Amino acid sequence: MDIIEKNDIINTKNLSTKYGFFAGILMAAILFMFQLTGNDFSPFIKLSKYLLLGLTIVIALNIYKDHISGDIFIKGIGLGTKLSLVAGLILITLNYLLFFLYPSLSFSKYSIEPTNLRQVTMISGVLFFETLVFGSLITFMAVQFLKDPFQA
Repeated sequence: MDIIEKNDIINTKNLSTKYGFFAGILMAAILFMFQLTGNDFSPFIKLSKYLLLGLTIVIALNIYKDHISGDIFIKGIGLGTKLSLVAGLILITLNYLLFFLYPSLSFSKYSIEPTNLRQVTMISGVLFFETLVFGSLITFMAVQFLKDPFQA
């Protein structure tokens, strides 16, 4: 059995890095679509991007469970947290890239359209921490269903 998750936080061979990259791209695509359509006034609809993050986490955890022996709880929490971290870093990177290339299309948050570097940094920080927190919560909920039911 080959190792699919090493202790490195970012490693291109890790399941968390691969799926985190994928989740970050999908979440950025959703936010980009909102910016493209000018729909910044529905923050609850913007939270739909976390459904994609949750789906990605559940898929990655199910694949991971099939490749490990023993309990998935602690290892799964680590995988989901690293996946969320990578997804957040992708969001930050794409937000800065959009800001420098097409400022009007960079991600907005709480009706704040970034017009300067300070604002884009604040919005990127909020997106990163939101992704990390929501991803960790989703992971914690998902591993409850994946762990061994006979474990104390």
